[in-house]
Amino acid sequence: PSFSDTVVYQSPLIRIGAFRCDRNYPGFRDTGPAKNDCFVFPRTAVLIEHEHAPAFVANPNIVTFYNRSQRYLRHEISERGDRCDWFGVRRDLACDAVRPIDPAARDSPFSWHRGRCDARTYLLQRRLFDAVAGGALDDSIAVEETVLLLLDRVVGEAASVLPHLRKRELVH
Repeated sequence: PSFSDTVVYQSPLIRIGAFRCDRNYPGFRDTGPAKNDCFVFPRTAVLIEHEHAPAFVANPNIVTFYNRSQRYLRHEISERGDRCDWFGVRRDLACDAVRPIDPAARDSPFSWHRGRCDARTYLLQRRLFDAVAGGALDDSIAVEETVLLLLDRVVGEAASVLPHLRKRELVH
């Protein structure tokens, strides 16, 4: 049974990583708190349970959100365990991206745990991840801009379906 959480790209603004955890890994349920403010694209189905929140199924149709130091547990669904790619963003940039729809985003950016993922966004993140992981793209401006575009898309999608965010958007 294996576990890895590998950073495949890093700049002063963003980090991109690959999380791989076999279901038989002794620490599968709890690999510790999130190390980044990040949004995650699952590649396998897994049940995620954020601290003080109900569990939900994460899969390629769902983007999951974590604030740095967020505690969570996972429960196996897929025989392949938990396989996902994550995009960490410097906290001030994440808060800036979220603030137009959630003005309370100051100390931590994400007041929600998941959102839908449309096919265009999933394809864009796969292409970006594969390009940086394979060494085909090392233009930091292009990588950073694409990660921020992905963040805008997934935050916008989350806001479109989360009632508490829609209400704030209408008020402000």
